[in-house]
Amino acid sequence: MNELNLEVRRHMDDALERHMEEEDRRFNELQHEIQEMRQDIKSLTYAWQQAKGVVSFMKWVAGIGGSIGAWFLFFKDHWK
Repeated sequence: MNELNLEVRRHMDDALERHMEEEDRRFNELQHEIQEMRQDIKSLTYAWQQAKGVVSFMKWVAGIGGSIGAWFLFFKDHWK
């Protein structure tokens, strides 16, 4: 009976060790994937900020162009 308990205990220890090794491997893979995603997110954030800057510049150019056009039409109609 004692030998049977010892055998069951060894079997459970082996199974637990295999399970822990698998979990450690999966954990390391997840850490690696998270690092890759962090780099992707940094790149995406940088691109997003650049795009926001370009859109703001284009809005500024459109505003200036619109006001110059409005002044041009105003003076064209009133200076005949």
